[in-house]
Amino acid sequence: MELIAEKKGYKSKPFEKKYAMTTKSTTQHINTLLSEQIQPWQNLGTYCLTNMDDEVTEVIKNSLSYNKVNANEYHRFQEMNNHCIDFLFELFNIDTSENGLGLSTVGSSEAILLACLNWKKRSRLSKELNIVISDHSHSAWTNAAKILDIDVKTVRYTKDEQDFTQRFLLAIDENTIGVGLTLGTTGIGMFDPVYEIHNALLEYSIKEGRDISIHIDAASGGFVAPFSFPEYIWDFRLELVQSISVSGHKYGFTYPSIGWILWKNKNEISEGLWSRIGYLKEEFNHLGVTFSQNCVGIISQYYLIKRYGFIGYQSNIEYLYRIKNYMESRLSDIHKVKFINHKKHQLPILSWFIEGGDKSTYDEISQKFESLGWLVPYSEVLFDGQTINCFRIVIKPTYTEDVIEVLINDFFVSHKLIK
Repeated sequence: MELIAEKKGYKSKPFEKKYAMTTKSTTQHINTLLSEQIQPWQNLGTYCLTNMDDEVTEVIKNSLSYNKVNANEYHRFQEMNNHCIDFLFELFNIDTSENGLGLSTVGSSEAILLACLNWKKRSRLSKELNIVISDHSHSAWTNAAKILDIDVKTVRYTKDEQDFTQRFLLAIDENTIGVGLTLGTTGIGMFDPVYEIHNALLEYSIKEGRDISIHIDAASGGFVAPFSFPEYIWDFRLELVQSISVSGHKYGFTYPSIGWILWKNKNEISEGLWSRIGYLKEEFNHLGVTFSQNCVGIISQYYLIKRYGFIGYQSNIEYLYRIKNYMESRLSDIHKVKFINHKKHQLPILSWFIEGGDKSTYDEISQKFESLGWLVPYSEVLFDGQTINCFRIVIKPTYTEDVIEVLINDFFVSHKLIK
């Protein structure tokens, strides 16, 4: 009988003769593979935390076999989950007794997908639905829109908040089902003018007789703004803010990957998002895209919330800003290096461009960093109405004084290449 793979023209590989390895040799093989690549703590451009306390890491190791979807069987994990959600509701200025609902997700990307799906399910429009976001929004928005067959209308970012706000209003039409705003962009860590855009949308809603709901992508800024910028109004205090997503594995300081989505009012969640599960211990309603998932993220977040509390998180975030300010003060006089700072509301990251530098300049600097043991990415960002290349170093709480001084020295060495 002819094999199907061969019939279609595929060439199958023969099985390896030695198809089994000992535990020791397999472990050594994997460790060798992992050692031959850059380590997470050397990847300076990632927002993901790379290290947690040894004690909680041991707890996590002993909890890998627990499946999050079995909430009725493993009720203690549900208690941890609810404790985290209550903390976040308080952080984002809403009392959970006011009918709010929260959910843990696989990162904030799943949360954005759920927010968009909810908009679509609740919409009475039958076709040509669209959402409005800025052109510096995370790619999770466009991915979610593709999956859900929703059009995306992007607004070009400008530093002029009044102009930026007006551009959002002009992008909205009768088929707009929601607006996505960002609290901490990936490239330069800036915050959208949420308060200003919200107020403009509120006026629009009153005039047109229909509400345009807002989802805040606070993947990075959600664990930053409440501690460092309490005067910055962006959260559930605003009438049209329907939902907020945040990543635990960024400034929530957990291992990857855990995200959270919170709705101000559970009555604003479409019934079409819920699934009735009847094949586990007890029947229950499930909300989310995924089912099987370990509880590492929940344990990590619960541990940090219990260990730090509000004051501890605030202290850690303040430390990151001290490092940012110190490093910028040491490095700001380097020839042609221009740091990007967006007013006073920005994530604790180093973001800079090379004045007059072309792509080869950025490649050379990036390669020099890599030769010194660091991965420092650059990407295209919008700045002052222009698209420029921009480097990024995300400050982490694990950066000690010694690491900071090494980084500063290697920064100088890498930028000696600039002519």
